[in-house]
Amino acid sequence: MYSRTYTLVCAAFVVLFALACSSYETPSAFSQMVLHLDQLQTPGGGFMLRPKEKPSLEATSHALFLSSLFGLKKKINSNAVPLYLASLENGDSGYGQSTGSASDLASVRHAVLCYQRLGLPIPNSANIAAFIKSLLDPETRLFASRAGEAGNLKATAIAFQTLEMLGETQRGWVQETYESLKSYLNSHFKPASGNYHFVFPEEKELTVVSANYYGIVLGSFVGFPFSNLPKWASSIASWQNKNDGTFSGQGLEATAHAVSSLRLLQQLQKENFVSFVDLIDTDKLAQSVQRIPEDLRSAANAHLAIALTNKFVDNFEVTTNYEVLRGSAADKLVVQGTQLRPFLSVKTFGGVAHAGLDVEAQISHGDASPTTSKLHWAESEQYVSNELFDTANRLGDLNFTYVIRCFVAGVGELSFVKVDDKQVGYGIVVDADAKLEVTGKEFAEGDAVPIGTDFSFAVTLQNHTQDNLLSGEFHVIFTVIDSSNVPIHSESVDRRVSTAPVKFHYSLKSSKIPGGVIGFRFEVSNDKGVHTSKTVTYQLSLPMVATAISFDGSDSANYKIGQTVRVSIEPATFPDLHTVYGYAATDINGKPTGPRRSFYMDVSSVNGALLRSVAGTPSNIDNGNTRYSFAVPVTPTLDALGTNVVSFRYVPANGDDVVLSNYDSSNSELYEDAAALNYTVKSDLYMVDVQEKPTAQDYYYGNEISYRFGLKDAVTGQRVTKGNTDNANVYLSLQHQDEDKTTRSFASTNEPATEVVGADGKSSFYIKWAINPNAVQGQGYLALSAQDADGNRAPLYVEGSKSTPVRYDVNIGGNITVHSETYSTSDVAYEQTAFVAQFTLSCQDKQLRNAQLQCSVHPAGASASSPALVELLPVATSRFGAYAVSFTLPHAEVPSGEYVFRCYREVDRRRAAEAKELLEKKRRIAEELKQFGEHSSSSSSSSTDSAGAGAVGTALEPLFSISLRHSAPYTGRLPVRTEYLALALFGAVFFYASYQKKLYVTK
Repeated sequence: MYSRTYTLVCAAFVVLFALACSSYETPSAFSQMVLHLDQLQTPGGGFMLRPKEKPSLEATSHALFLSSLFGLKKKINSNAVPLYLASLENGDSGYGQSTGSASDLASVRHAVLCYQRLGLPIPNSANIAAFIKSLLDPETRLFASRAGEAGNLKATAIAFQTLEMLGETQRGWVQETYESLKSYLNSHFKPASGNYHFVFPEEKELTVVSANYYGIVLGSFVGFPFSNLPKWASSIASWQNKNDGTFSGQGLEATAHAVSSLRLLQQLQKENFVSFVDLIDTDKLAQSVQRIPEDLRSAANAHLAIALTNKFVDNFEVTTNYEVLRGSAADKLVVQGTQLRPFLSVKTFGGVAHAGLDVEAQISHGDASPTTSKLHWAESEQYVSNELFDTANRLGDLNFTYVIRCFVAGVGELSFVKVDDKQVGYGIVVDADAKLEVTGKEFAEGDAVPIGTDFSFAVTLQNHTQDNLLSGEFHVIFTVIDSSNVPIHSESVDRRVSTAPVKFHYSLKSSKIPGGVIGFRFEVSNDKGVHTSKTVTYQLSLPMVATAISFDGSDSANYKIGQTVRVSIEPATFPDLHTVYGYAATDINGKPTGPRRSFYMDVSSVNGALLRSVAGTPSNIDNGNTRYSFAVPVTPTLDALGTNVVSFRYVPANGDDVVLSNYDSSNSELYEDAAALNYTVKSDLYMVDVQEKPTAQDYYYGNEISYRFGLKDAVTGQRVTKGNTDNANVYLSLQHQDEDKTTRSFASTNEPATEVVGADGKSSFYIKWAINPNAVQGQGYLALSAQDADGNRAPLYVEGSKSTPVRYDVNIGGNITVHSETYSTSDVAYEQTAFVAQFTLSCQDKQLRNAQLQCSVHPAGASASSPALVELLPVATSRFGAYAVSFTLPHAEVPSGEYVFRCYREVDRRRAAEAKELLEKKRRIAEELKQFGEHSSSSSSSSTDSAGAGAVGTALEPLFSISLRHSAPYTGRLPVRTEYLALALFGAVFFYASYQKKLYVTK
């Protein structure tokens, strides 16, 4: 029975689930296309661009590119691919895109690439070269894509790429084309305004980026004189869209061509090597390719673009490991005498190990020449060295640099580096003892310790030949460091002259250090420096405060846009909540401590939203302590306006922030309210440069209206932008006033703006509002307001006036049409009855989306005020404009009949609730006044208030209703057992058949 109920619930919510799935974002196609590459291969060996399409040569080439790039040869059926390629070879020695297709040059290149990416020899390579030669246009000296067509740029570049793979570029007939092709390219090179790139206006099917790419490819073969390569690279980099990382909005292929162009130019450099690819924003590029169409062409272009940048390594999880013999290694420390065998694992999406790499380890120690070791692929799916590296007689830095190379046909060598730094030293064991003598309490390592704790340490050193190194050519250094790694105590023992056990003692007495971790560092050094180090840590729980707080010399301040808020503090410890202890400006070695201690001032909204943080600048003051100064520019942004609360924090070396309490130095006490430390930025904002606004006829359901305008600060005249806080923005609100004009206006719609930057570099606010059912029909007005980071709104003013808010009177029109489908279950096998209603809303054939609705269900004929079967169910909606609501109830509660789904707007429900609350409040006030003998005046007041509230209406009226006719399942019992009834039916059938047979025989 439980499973039946579960099935019923699933069925009831199937529509809601579908709606939810419509807005669900699947995992990135950038990784999924690689992870499921094998699913696009057909039994015949070829690959499909998309599922359920026919295989093609282009798709197969892209698939083998991804297979080579990520070492997926074992995931696909490589043996079947050559059979598929052979089926595409035509009698002219060319290849077609699919079975039966005529030969074309692009397909020939794909076929050659496929054979190379499989590591196979190219069959009939001489005949393929002859086919390419047959496509040379004798007049233009350009190659054509197909026989009988005119030559063009793209085909010519592809021809040279293919001839190079065939080893045919040194043929006389090929080199005879060089001069004419150089002239052709030179005629299309017209550097204007310092921009160096090719322009091919006749190549209508190519984007500017792709045409330039094919020009560069061709130029690299024929010896075109690329002068001033940095200018060429800068021109290409300038085409990148700074917002989304793509190139000129011309698609993934253009993006791959742009990055390929930069790499090719980089390879053409003879000297002064510069990474041209680094001129582009690779972070933006990497973000832009995460959401790509789910097809092999898009995946190949996206991965090619990334593979040529420094983001290629981000596609892999590279880990190092070591087989350890005759010694030990932990994290970065390798005990002297240990032998190490390097292991390297390279995994890509889904944890798939890359088996097609060339890996080399370069091992360096000190001034000695590096040792190079080749790593080979092992059954453990790792790259392993055959050699052991011995650390005997070595101390100090040890570096493993792994050079990881991947060769992909058609692209060349791709590489990245993994560096693993280690330290060869002594094994070190520290036996720590911490005790507070006053109480006798002992503390384990990592515990919180108070001032007055005594510490004792016994240190043991070892290597692979000695378990207890007591003497040698080394020193043991003991240093106590605070949470900023500032030394507060240090001593050293010369082990060249001592054989006694290594022991140290320290008493923690001073409170003039910041809270957080207190560390005890033990180091072993020789004439070349420190080679062994270990730190034992405890927690120092000391309250920290910001004292002597000053705003430009005052306790608080008011500012305007363009000014700078300057605040200074003296950080201190407040251990007993009575005495403050500042921090010394120098350490035990006389070096400044201020630059090593990081203090930040955080500027937040009153509600706690962090707006900006600035680091403090230290300076020494007369009392020997350190003061930190902070400077915060008041930016012309919405999130800078209003009240800004100031707080301070200390960031120790381990990054665990310590918040400072604000200390009122004048009264020698902590601030009771942390928000009392603040500054205010005031501004009146003008609406300027209105570029778009609708007409009076545009305000009906389903229509889209737009506003585009700028903001200007009335005080300073500066242009104001949004800022970095989501809450701060400009809003368009549709305001209404109730019929009796006695209550305040209410908003039925609030639409946020989007900040856009125009070609002139100016920021504007753009509001695109699709008028949906949330907007109350009839008279109203549109108001524009600016919201600060706390959600406080202020009106925008007409330019030149600080008293005239921007306002547009409107009349929202149009009739809402409802198209609905309903369903209810009527099967007694289920424990409950499920109801589902799905609908769409439209006006003048325009679909209405994003309506905020709730639904109550009543039996037909029942009033809206009567008790509902279900009350105010949420209505689910999809981005496509479909709505659905569903529920389940026991069979007994929903007999057969008609049911009404009453759908209410959220704004109407909220107003009705507010009106009801207002009436209740007025009633309570009236009763209280009556108790004090003021019945007559209160009755008058209550009557007036009730009338005002009644204009809003406490009765909630539906926006529309949907009817559903339900047939309840039959739950009654038969008078006899069902098995007896079945037996009787079978008997009746038997006797009837016998009777018919008898009649037939008689006849």
